[in-house]
Amino acid sequence: MLSQGDGPFQVLEKVNDNTYKLDLPGEYNISATFNISDLTPYDNSRDLRINPFQDGDDVSTSTPTTKVDPEVLPLGPITRS
Repeated sequence: MLSQGDGPFQVLEKVNDNTYKLDLPGEYNISATFNISDLTPYDNSRDLRINPFQDGDDVSTSTPTTKVDPEVLPLGPITRS
């Protein structure tokens, strides 16, 4: 099942005004034909990496230089470890 944010996928063909066929990897095991209302255009101008220490490569070997204060609670959800 595709979830919102999967992709980008290449458009193989326009079936009609409302339907497009996408080039999906075989692991999805679903029909590659989608209604246009289920698709969103890919914006390659946005950098979607959330790791601020990641420069231009997908794999970064740099280590963060910021120090974490153990007395300050982190932002976001807190889970047991």
